[in-house]
Amino acid sequence: MISKSATLKIRGTMEIAHRLPNYDGKCSKLHGHRMDYTFSFKGEVGENGMVEDFKDLERIIKIVVDRYDHSFLNDFFENPTLEDFAMHLLNLVDTEYCFLKQQRGRGKFVELEMWETNKYGVVVTNE
Repeated sequence: MISKSATLKIRGTMEIAHRLPNYDGKCSKLHGHRMDYTFSFKGEVGENGMVEDFKDLERIIKIVVDRYDHSFLNDFFENPTLEDFAMHLLNLVDTEYCFLKQQRGRGKFVELEMWETNKYGVVVTNE
């Protein structure tokens, strides 16, 4: 049987500053990152041949990301590690999707891949 589900990917960037107070090294000092991210949304393909409209998903992501873009993460988190920040974003984006779709949606945000440099990144899941 052929699967009628698909995973959509939405990429973007944000700029943040932070410091890691519980870290013994350079990252304990104030510094910034251009965070590249890819959200993954998994769901059932509808009769229209789509899981969801990319533009709708992108709007939902933007609502959440704009809260943190060009901000100092320590104003929001005690110890803003990449892992904690990514898990928080994924949870907020999926919660926002459920709220806006009021359970009429066809899927959920299942993964966030986020890079703080070209060498270091994280993948968090919500499955």
